[in-house]
Amino acid sequence: VSTKPTKTSYIQNYETLNLSGGKIKVTYDDKSTTTIDMTDEGVTVTGFSNTTIGEKTITIKYQEKTTTFKVTIEDKE
Repeated sequence: VSTKPTKTSYIQNYETLNLSGGKIKVTYDDKSTTTIDMTDEGVTVTGFSNTTIGEKTITIKYQEKTTTFKVTIEDKE
């Protein structure tokens, strides 16, 4: 993950995952690199659930490679 999404804190049972601003850096076998938006086609995201409070690990998969970042689910006040 080269840039985490703008939003990394969510309200329990209310907000959905928003990956805007999130980017991953991809390094190829020839050592060339590119930056991909987390919202781009071909990017798979798993691990988000807003049903329980606490820290959640979000997994980003692109071309058989994975990386992770964390988000926080907070109690609705």
